[in-house]
Amino acid sequence: MAPLPPIDGHLLINNFMRNNRQAPIPARSVNSGRVLSARSVSSLRYAKTPKPSPSLQRFLDLVKNYKVDQSSKEEREARQLEQLSSTNLLLTPIPNRLGMNAVHQRVTEILSIASEAQSLQLPIRSRVPTLTPDQTQQLLQFVQSSPHARRMPFSLIPTALRLECSEETITATLAEQGYKSYPAIVRPHIDETTRMLRLNFAESHVQWTAEQWKSVIFTAETQVYIKPIQEVLVTRKSDEGLDVDCVNHLDHDIEQSSILFFAHFSGLTGKGPLFDWNRMLLDTYGRLRPESYYQAFSPSFANWLDEQPCDAPFAQQPEREMSKHCGVAYRDEVRGRLMTVVHLPPASPDLNPINEIFNTIQTAVEADRVNLISNRETEETHIAAVARHTWDGITDDYLEQLIGSMTKRCQAIIDANGMYTRF
Repeated sequence: MAPLPPIDGHLLINNFMRNNRQAPIPARSVNSGRVLSARSVSSLRYAKTPKPSPSLQRFLDLVKNYKVDQSSKEEREARQLEQLSSTNLLLTPIPNRLGMNAVHQRVTEILSIASEAQSLQLPIRSRVPTLTPDQTQQLLQFVQSSPHARRMPFSLIPTALRLECSEETITATLAEQGYKSYPAIVRPHIDETTRMLRLNFAESHVQWTAEQWKSVIFTAETQVYIKPIQEVLVTRKSDEGLDVDCVNHLDHDIEQSSILFFAHFSGLTGKGPLFDWNRMLLDTYGRLRPESYYQAFSPSFANWLDEQPCDAPFAQQPEREMSKHCGVAYRDEVRGRLMTVVHLPPASPDLNPINEIFNTIQTAVEADRVNLISNRETEETHIAAVARHTWDGITDDYLEQLIGSMTKRCQAIIDANGMYTRF
């Protein structure tokens, strides 16, 4: 609370003494007659005077312990008048007889100012206990020590480090050092062999022009889960998102119902159709396998390829990163047409701009989950509709921006020495 306006403590107390038939206090015994705040009045010591009367003590306690509540203004004023009346400060003839009108007016002003000052302040929280410098250093070393430590909930850290503190203390200490819990960025695992393959590809293609990338046919597939996947939280600084210990590896074996989408586009001819393996296709062709994929999707895909330039290169992902049915279908189609192949390195979604569109689709589905009905068939239909609507809304200008980013993507891989990038 802001300091209360000063009042003449000597005058105020001596008026009380006269009112309660006690000896006046010499001015020099009240801080040499200096002007005091109301808080100072409540802490005075009467070394050479009788004990304050109950009436005086009630007033001093009132000023010292005054707090603003949530009552209405009228209720507060009524309560203040009632309390001040009990100290003999109010009502005639006492104020008139002792000249206390000025004191009453001043006290009322003090209480009013205090009320306004307190109403502008946020609730005061007690200070969270802090760790010692050695304990703080121990905490930081632990958090940075391993992927497991990065993912440990704050509530378990005191036990792991044998610290006698609360989760709140851990949270506050890490925040002071710039650490917070963030959702982990999900990327495929990159081992040393993969890192070198990515780096070599980026170095050999970083000089490609936008026109060269524009002629490439990109394809990809993605899974959109019916139910949301629980995010993994990691403890890190804001600029550590791509740290190896902070990245969550992509899991292709999540046992959860999902919809499989297939898409392709070219910078020259735009988007192709978006395919999804749905319940109707399952009833028609049986479970998804190379034969059923050919029957369901190959005619449309082949028609789209017929519209591409005969010398258009095909960006081929490693087959082990695609579903078997999709990989076999693409491989046979490309071989049958004698197409030039651009072999993308493994674990490189950042080199296939179509994945950027899939991220947009995933974001749209997550934003629309509030509209889903808890019925599997209805959920699948709704998610597929949202995905198709998002895909159809992708403009040619946006596709051109994605193609134009390929040089930056290659350069980012070079800068990261083959490791993870922001793309």
